[in-house]
Amino acid sequence: LFKPFTQAEASTTRRFGGTGLGLAICRRLVDLMGGTVTVDSTVGAGSTFTVRLPFDVETEAVSVSRFGVHATAQGRDPARIERSGPVLSVAQAREQGRLILVAEDDAINQKVILRQLGLLGHVAEIASDGQEALALWRAHRYALLLTDLHMPEMDGYELVETIRREEPPGTRLAIVALTANAVQGEAARVQAVGMDGYLTKPLQLNRLQAVLEAHFRAPDAMVPMTAPIAESQTHTTAQTAAAVDVEILKGIVGDDPDIVRELLSDYQQSVGKLAAELRTHCDAGRGREAGAIAHKLKSSSRSVGAMALGDLCAELENAGKAGDLATLANWVNQFDTALAAVED
Repeated sequence: LFKPFTQAEASTTRRFGGTGLGLAICRRLVDLMGGTVTVDSTVGAGSTFTVRLPFDVETEAVSVSRFGVHATAQGRDPARIERSGPVLSVAQAREQGRLILVAEDDAINQKVILRQLGLLGHVAEIASDGQEALALWRAHRYALLLTDLHMPEMDGYELVETIRREEPPGTRLAIVALTANAVQGEAARVQAVGMDGYLTKPLQLNRLQAVLEAHFRAPDAMVPMTAPIAESQTHTTAQTAAAVDVEILKGIVGDDPDIVRELLSDYQQSVGKLAAELRTHCDAGRGREAGAIAHKLKSSSRSVGAMALGDLCAELENAGKAGDLATLANWVNQFDTALAAVED
């Protein structure tokens, strides 16, 4: 299995895929690093491939999760960020007072923020909605909360209001809002309910880095508010004629091709399911539900660089919130055209 081979059937419709080089390349890479690779296979049960590599545990750090790579930023270019220091576990980060809680309901955005935090040398736990985040906060200790504002069950505003109400005297959790809505007045609203910062999605790595550096350098200081309008303008100028500008995604998570490919693949699967739900709600004239789905699609689309589709979703979100059923009823052709371009 570890020797190169060629498929006996060379047609494009062949039953079995693959070039026959994967395991051979793995074997060569492992040999170059002074390790071994073995296989244990049982017919009808499956196969286990094991790689053993020598590491000096005092100077090397290895992460078992692709999105758990931890690093300290060397400058503002995500492509140049290098790993620094040992990888902390969730338990270690909690013990050191460095564990971050992220409240985010969209699966693509969850992966993006975990990847970004990992690149910047931080560890986080994920909550899929406000209620889950509140339960985690009540049960554990966190250094910082990054929360989406629009989530099912309990939104970010209610989450923060509840935390501020229940916090013991003399304690204050640093909280920064993450939202895809860069609308006038929202920054004032998040500050009014007790949040310390405001960042818009898709979140640029340097913006996140600045907030983290400010908080962990002076834990008792308020995290500075950021300007959502300026970030929104940055993304507007970054748009290109392409349906998907991958450079935008690289600017958010770095230029590791495996990471970029995985996020794009996950997005493609996610957008198909959400688009089907959006069609159903629009056809049925359910504006509020359609707006909620469009909000999620807007955020994840902009994160991967599908700016035109994200902008269209923003229009649909506004129409849904306003109960503009006429707009919702006529959206299908335009949306499907934009979606097909993204998939291509």
